[in-house]
Amino acid sequence: MNTTALLNITLASGALLLSACLDSGSSETGSRVQVTAISESQSAASKSESGESTEHTEIRSFRRSDGMRIDLQVGLANVVPVELVPCTSIASLLQDAAGAIVASVIGNAWAHAGENHEDDVEIGYVNALNVHEPVLIGVLSPAAGNYCGIKLALDNGAAASKHGGEVDRTLHNVAVNVAPCYFHNTASLTDEEFAAGDYDTSHSCIQSKIASDLANLTLSFEQPLKISSEQKEWRLELAVDYEEWFDGITMGDLESVSSEQQKLLNNIRQSVRLKTIENI
Repeated sequence: MNTTALLNITLASGALLLSACLDSGSSETGSRVQVTAISESQSAASKSESGESTEHTEIRSFRRSDGMRIDLQVGLANVVPVELVPCTSIASLLQDAAGAIVASVIGNAWAHAGENHEDDVEIGYVNALNVHEPVLIGVLSPAAGNYCGIKLALDNGAAASKHGGEVDRTLHNVAVNVAPCYFHNTASLTDEEFAAGDYDTSHSCIQSKIASDLANLTLSFEQPLKISSEQKEWRLELAVDYEEWFDGITMGDLESVSSEQQKLLNNIRQSVRLKTIENI
């Protein structure tokens, strides 16, 4: 058989397989994927106001990429899972070395952003002040098949939050609520000068509550996630690096200037990364 004929047969087989898989996408297996998120610091240690490394604190203090000191009093982001992204390329469908047609179907696993169909499961949100503790942000119920990524979104007002204190700690009708204090004369300090603490501490404190247009972010998996009827429960863990949120932002404009608020939304989306996927 010549090369052209072999290529045509391969493509035709792949097209039939793709069509069959997509037509069968409504089949459900009862599988569940729990999506959790952890707020993390990429620096050596995340510091409280007193300078001690801690996992629970009222203020999270760090330096952004240009060296400016940020004291974060509120850092809430309502990140929600929207769907698992199926592998739909011919290569992924024919990845079996023998070219066998796998019976598992590939289909979308749509879930409305922020929606929880299980009353006994509490759905949370990312809180930058509570690091290293995973929070369940959603549950997806995908059909069997191979998935190559997850689509996420910043959704408005889907999470409840605590009231109280001098700053508003709610997510009512917004996707992001941040209250940073920024120090005006710290960007030019060396690490040694900053660590010594003998610098001008003049600063301003602001609060910005931002509604989102529900723009999506898609994270790709290094290896396809293969969901079958035999593997019912999965946990997909995300990490959110909150120290990246304020990079490149004119802090004095964050309360009122739309372009700076959009930068913050984009920074938050880009700070999300895939940490682990495991069968449980």
